[in-house]
Amino acid sequence: MSTNIYQINIQTTDSSVVRSFLMTWFEEAYGSRPQVETQHEPSISFFENETPSLFAVGKLHSGWITVLHDSYERLIKFNQSLSSQIEGMVVHTLGQSTVDTYYLSIHQNGELVRELYFGEDSDGIEQAGLPLSFEKHLPFPREEDYTYFDYEYLEAYGELLGIGSLIDLEEYKGAWEIIQKKQKKGWFSRFR
Repeated sequence: MSTNIYQINIQTTDSSVVRSFLMTWFEEAYGSRPQVETQHEPSISFFENETPSLFAVGKLHSGWITVLHDSYERLIKFNQSLSSQIEGMVVHTLGQSTVDTYYLSIHQNGELVRELYFGEDSDGIEQAGLPLSFEKHLPFPREEDYTYFDYEYLEAYGELLGIGSLIDLEEYKGAWEIIQKKQKKGWFSRFR
């Protein structure tokens, strides 16, 4: 079974601040207000866009707001701005097990403090920022002389940050607020 991760976890309980940030971001990125609706199971075509066109906002972890998205990009400036807006921590994780590619970034008060990347196009683990104190208890997995990280490492890292297990949407059912680029209506929609 394939595992896909496309989460931004924001350390806040105030979903209105996150929602306001996302609405403003959409207006600036697309020049119009986004479409907003509630769904129990968000339908996301993940890893399709460079610029996100959809966010699903929900509460998966105590003390955190989770935002799912449809972008394959690392979204560094987006996450820096978001962490500055909330004056706190934002943790962005991306992963796709079918190609063994994983990414983690941690932003605090508008600054990128830690970044890890491992993928089929990398030669080992690419890192930025200083390791967090708990990382000494969480060594990277090794195979002979090769160091890497994977889904299990991201999950353990997330648990140490307080966001618990990275949740696969197949296993989670809940209320999500969907904020997305407005869909253009075709000429046939006038006859419905």
